[in-house]
Amino acid sequence: MRNLALAFTFARRELRSGLKGFRIFLACLTLGVAAIAGIGNLGEAVNAGLAENGQSLLGGDVEVRLVQREATAEQLAYLNKQGELSTVRQMRAMARLEGGAEGRTLVELKAVDGAYPLVGTVETSPAMAPPAIFAAADGVPGAAVDEILLARIGARLGDRVRIGDASFTIRTIITAEPDKGSDAFALGPG
Repeated sequence: MRNLALAFTFARRELRSGLKGFRIFLACLTLGVAAIAGIGNLGEAVNAGLAENGQSLLGGDVEVRLVQREATAEQLAYLNKQGELSTVRQMRAMARLEGGAEGRTLVELKAVDGAYPLVGTVETSPAMAPPAIFAAADGVPGAAVDEILLARIGARLGDRVRIGDASFTIRTIITAEPDKGSDAFALGPG
């Protein structure tokens, strides 16, 4: 009861000069209501986007990640019983243009199987089917890369990029990747 009386005392003092002193309170109240309404609208938009595009953001219905180990035979058998399965391996590495003057850059490597992606499609420019992208020519396998990598190392389509002791020919640029949205944090271009 005492706190309520103290609150009324403060309110009466603030109102001595009329509503003029009450402006800051009203401004803060308005700002608070606007912020709460804005956050509610943003939350609804995110939920609607996930409901409509959730599968393509993950590249399937469920994504299971194992860090620094492979799935056991029992785990793979269980997952295969649940539905169609695609295996993707990712790692970070240093890449450089073969014979180029540019330096090295950190990249995110992704190796995919023949079932990838389970939902959606990988779009490339120029458009190529995965077997054509990754097929070896003159003993060198192909790769699809993000456009950012080309800019960082000064490469073009047809150039060779070195990752460790391996060499790859850049065949196409990835323009859309279905499961790209599930990578919350990436250290380098793909």
